[in-house]
Amino acid sequence: MVFGDLTPVVEVAKQAQYVKIFRRGHLTLYKNSKENNGVYKNIVDSLSYRDIFSSENFFNFDETNGIDKIFATMGLPVFREELIADINPKSPFLYMTAHPNHWGQYFIWSHGKLLCKNGTGEDNEYIYIHFQKRKMAEHYCITIEVPPKILINQFGLFGAKSGLQSRINRILVYFPNLVHLRRFFLPRIVKFIKSKHAA
Repeated sequence: MVFGDLTPVVEVAKQAQYVKIFRRGHLTLYKNSKENNGVYKNIVDSLSYRDIFSSENFFNFDETNGIDKIFATMGLPVFREELIADINPKSPFLYMTAHPNHWGQYFIWSHGKLLCKNGTGEDNEYIYIHFQKRKMAEHYCITIEVPPKILINQFGLFGAKSGLQSRINRILVYFPNLVHLRRFFLPRIVKFIKSKHAA
């Protein structure tokens, strides 16, 4: 994850009507009250915290199909606006799961802000980017004297200084990261084949 300007989160947190901010496991904030801290104990559909906590299986209880479903069923006020760039792990590009995407889009982190450059002339700002299930190369330098400017594409995080390498990194945004596709899908395919063979 790379964080940008979190001011919007602070502004939402000041609004007392929300008992939960966001719905995803990588950043969800809860109002710290006795009532709110016990919401997870409510049983909704087949969601029983006792069964989930005592099982070795994965239930995604901390996200949309778990605790957030309980909050929604109970009608509790939750801030659900998507202020984040949640990257689709199945995409060879940096395509987001909940926002419009454009071929050749990339991100720039500069002076504490995270911007998506999508080629439309309108940069969209997000509070953070989530590289779920991705390995990102890191080729940038941070110094006190020079504030860093980082270009983020589907191949990694790179210093965004002017020059040939920076131009190459901007050109690369138009090409799929096939290594990521192999890394993401191959283990899943092998696991699927083994499970079918075992059955």
